[in-house]
Amino acid sequence: MLKPRKKPVHPYHVELGLQIRKLRLKKDITLETLGGDVGLDASNLQKIEMGHNITLNTLLKLCICLETTPAKLFSKIDWDLSEKDIEALTTPRPIKKKAAKKKRKK
Repeated sequence: MLKPRKKPVHPYHVELGLQIRKLRLKKDITLETLGGDVGLDASNLQKIEMGHNITLNTLLKLCICLETTPAKLFSKIDWDLSEKDIEALTTPRPIKKKAAKKKRKK
């Protein structure tokens, strides 16, 4: 099976991560402390701050710990969504070849 190609980080994810990082630093919270509060290790939280994808549950937990809302985080992002973003936000998946069915002996 082929490995899926690694998708480039989307600018909207980068901007969201930057907003999370700014708020964390403003509140003087370490990666380790915030990560522990939301159930992530520091390296995974750092990846989110660098723009890797984030689940809604993780976003909500981060907002609770940082005493903010998703709306406030998103309001800092200059949104200009278009159809081209669909492809950029889609993870490429390898195409599986269907195995030929073996003929059964009767």
